[in-house]
Amino acid sequence: GRFATVGKVEVMLGRWADSDRNLTGAIEREPLNFIDRFWLGGTLVGLGQYERLAEIGTNGFRAVALSRLGRTEEALMLAAGEANQGGDIPRYFQVLVENQRYDELISFLESRWPDLAAFEADWPSGDGFGAGLLGFIAQSYAHLDNDEKFNEVMSRFQTSLDQQVENGADNWVLTWSSAHFALLAGDPQGAIALLGKAAEQGAIIDSGLTGSWSVFNSLRGDPAFEAVKTRMLQHLNEERASLGLEPVSA
Repeated sequence: GRFATVGKVEVMLGRWADSDRNLTGAIEREPLNFIDRFWLGGTLVGLGQYERLAEIGTNGFRAVALSRLGRTEEALMLAAGEANQGGDIPRYFQVLVENQRYDELISFLESRWPDLAAFEADWPSGDGFGAGLLGFIAQSYAHLDNDEKFNEVMSRFQTSLDQQVENGADNWVLTWSSAHFALLAGDPQGAIALLGKAAEQGAIIDSGLTGSWSVFNSLRGDPAFEAVKTRMLQHLNEERASLGLEPVSA
C-alpha cells in the first residue's frame, strides 16, 4: 500500500521517524505482510528501538535486536535457524560478525557454496544497496588471516560497488558499504570521508556500540570520525524525539 511505499522511500532518505510511522501503519493494515515488516525492522534498528524490534521484527532483525541487547546466544540461535532454512543470510552474517564469530561465518559459507561465484549467484549484490555480505565475508577472512580469500572477496566487493555507482545508485546504504570497503582496504581516512557522506545522506547506524559495526572501532578517537558519530547521534536523537522516545547517549 501507499503507507509502505512511502515508508521504504523515507528510510532511504534518512527520514526514520516518518518511516516508522508509515510502516507501522502499513503493518496494522496487513499484519502478515513480510516485506513491510522486514523494512520496519531496518527502520527500528536505525532508531535503536531494540526492545520493540525483538518483539515484532522478522526473525533476522529480531536476532540483530537480541544481539544489540546483549542476548547473544538467543540471537545466534535465532539467526542460524533462519539462515539454515535459506532465510535471512545478511542478518545472520551481521550477528556473527558483531559477536566475533568469524570462523562460524566462514564454515557456514564454505559448507554450502563451492566458491564465491556460486554464493553471489544465490545472494547477488549490485542493486544499489552496497555489498554488505561481501564486506562481512572479507572481514571474516581478514580475521582468520586468509589473505588469498580476503583478496578474492575484496575484488568482488570492489566490482560490485563500482557497478552500482555506474548504474547511478546513490544512497546512504551504498555509501556505508563503500566506507566498509575502504576501511578493509586500509584507507581509514577514505572510510571516514564516506561515513561523513553517509551521515549527510541520512545514515544513523549505531556505531556507538562497540560490538555494532566493530570494523569501525579502529577509528575511535580520530577527531573526524568522532565528529561524524556526533552528527549521526544528533540526527538519531532528533528522529527519536519526533516519536516521543528518550535520547540515547554516545
